[in-house]
Amino acid sequence: MKVSEWIEEYLGAIIVSLVIGGLVVWWIVASIPPKVDTIDTTPHDSPIQSNTLPVSDLNANGCYSAEKAKGHKNENACVDFLVGYTYESSAGNKFIDQYQDYTSGFIVYIPSGSSASNVVLSQFNDKTLKVTGDIVDYRGSTEIIVTDLSQIKIYQ
Repeated sequence: MKVSEWIEEYLGAIIVSLVIGGLVVWWIVASIPPKVDTIDTTPHDSPIQSNTLPVSDLNANGCYSAEKAKGHKNENACVDFLVGYTYESSAGNKFIDQYQDYTSGFIVYIPSGSSASNVVLSQFNDKTLKVTGDIVDYRGSTEIIVTDLSQIKIYQ
């Protein structure tokens, strides 16, 4: 059988098969529901949460006091406190503490090498600060690690 004879004999069947195949593909694709972009509201495993605890713990500035911050570790929030002591270690790490004994109060830790490490600590002495960041535990004390000066605001 020559190619031309074969095409004449089977062309109708080939066209019908292609049309049926196309209709089947169209039907399958049409039955798939469209994907709708939505915001994921399911909880995640991250321990850092934001604004999930009672508003009654927040002061008029929308922040926790140093005392209330102890109960809100692993949250991203702000803390207001009066600076009682500042210190720079020999390694260049800086500390802004509520009390001279860091174990009994709130701590702001500024790692050396961070963009905030060039700050002059004396400007904070006896000032009330608003510090924003992740509230974490450091050897039983409450701390926020500051890596950018935008995390600190002086009230007075």
